[in-house]
Amino acid sequence: MRAGPVAFLLVASCSREPSEVYIPAPDFTQSLSIATAQGPRAGIRVGEPLRLHAARRTGPWIRVARASLPENACWLAVSPPDFEREVAATVRWHVEPPHQATFNGGLRPDGTREVVFAAPGTYRLTAVSASWCGEPFGGDTLAVEVDAAAD
Repeated sequence: MRAGPVAFLLVASCSREPSEVYIPAPDFTQSLSIATAQGPRAGIRVGEPLRLHAARRTGPWIRVARASLPENACWLAVSPPDFEREVAATVRWHVEPPHQATFNGGLRPDGTREVVFAAPGTYRLTAVSASWCGEPFGGDTLAVEVDAAAD
């Protein structure tokens, strides 16, 4: 079966690069802020879920001619948001010490994550975000005090 001229035009228009794109401005920065519903030093019990929040800022972005960029330059067809209020479900969480925390596997409608700890102790949580252009980046650290489960 041969594709007709309409199909060819549709494919060609979808794969065409835009003439103007967005790139990081010279003063571009990225930041990630993490928090819990209980604040920066959360206290919970073993087995109790702790809700995690993360907010991401990136920018500014500038609009330039695509033809003015080197071949492998990072660019986006649409400017990303400067501020994303809740990205906890889309960042990678790290816990120290490891192997005692379990994160919820499903997506929550509000974009938060939940973590449950299996043993008492003091845990440090950090998060790493993918970057629109560049290396992944992290932010602050949260301290979580986990007490033994109630009898």
